[in-house]
Amino acid sequence: MHPGPLHRPARSRPGRAFSLVEVLLALGVVAIGFIGVIGLMPVGLKTMRQATTLTVQSLILQQVVGSAEASPFTKLAAKFNNAKFYFDDEGGIQDGQDGKTRYWVTTIVKDPTYPGSDKVVAAAPLSQALQMVRIEMIHSPVMPTPGSALTTNVFFIQVACSEK
Repeated sequence: MHPGPLHRPARSRPGRAFSLVEVLLALGVVAIGFIGVIGLMPVGLKTMRQATTLTVQSLILQQVVGSAEASPFTKLAAKFNNAKFYFDDEGGIQDGQDGKTRYWVTTIVKDPTYPGSDKVVAAAPLSQALQMVRIEMIHSPVMPTPGSALTTNVFFIQVACSEK
């Protein structure tokens, strides 16, 4: 007897679904990947914070150096010797020390000393044409953590007299 057009033999279908073992293996691989990514988060955040701090410190240093270079040479010591400047966490200058202050800058103006500079004629000392400004920048973290301390960086610039 031949099957009729309405009577077809059952075809065997291969399984099209995932087995429970395959699903669990895939979830295990994804979980291991997420653990690795989450493990890198603290390192990335620390690096980002350091980069932000260095960027703000560079901005503050540019402001202080620019101000020192723009000052008349004869008034440099009066304006910058033992001067204190305060900056917020974005590098904006503050009128004084308050809750927003994250950077303290202290400047000291000194006469430069070089090998042989003690032999310069007393009538024309080197300090009449050149001054050295020591810039000390102290950074306080926004949220100090145990073991974190104030960070201090010291920079030196030389300002030459351009006045005749």
